[in-house]
Amino acid sequence: MTIHIIANDNRFENREKLVAQFALEEDLAGMIEVLNKNLIADKKLHEINKDNVEANGFLVGPFTAEEISNHLSATEKHVILVLKEEERVIGYLISYDIQQVNENLYKEFLSFPEIDAFKDKKKILYYRQIAKLPGKDGVGSTLLKKMLEEAKTMGYEAIVCRIVHKPLRNKISIGFHEDFGFKCLGLVKNDDITLGVYLKVF
Repeated sequence: MTIHIIANDNRFENREKLVAQFALEEDLAGMIEVLNKNLIADKKLHEINKDNVEANGFLVGPFTAEEISNHLSATEKHVILVLKEEERVIGYLISYDIQQVNENLYKEFLSFPEIDAFKDKKKILYYRQIAKLPGKDGVGSTLLKKMLEEAKTMGYEAIVCRIVHKPLRNKISIGFHEDFGFKCLGLVKNDDITLGVYLKVF
């Protein structure tokens, strides 16, 4: 599971009128559609144009509607957002309380002193994934800004995420998140993928 953002040179009109909102059960199918437009997890690396993928962003961590639905039920412990154009989901962002991650991932995060230093681990939000439909400019920024606002309102003090560094480097996502104040704490190995662990403190 990683953080990703899909970049492109296309624009869509009236983007200032589009507002990120909390996802509902009815949005899950649209979120899956966006996921599937960008997922490369089931493709062989030698079939991928590495330079193009690294420059435009990618997804490697699939999810199911049931999985996200379970997080939606924890009403005060998530910031799961969608952005819609008319009724179609054109982008989403998934984040939830760090204590909702599996035990191995939780230990991985706490192996970094900068994260473990938080006495109340309930004040850390795990930011899992962001993506948009190709051809929709500005969606990522709108979603991330909304997530940061909501996280602060909910009392979160820090946000942690992971971004792929190897064998493909998610260059667009790394630069995007660094622009929003995320700092790389170090690298971790997950099977054949190396990920950077990023932290933003309010």
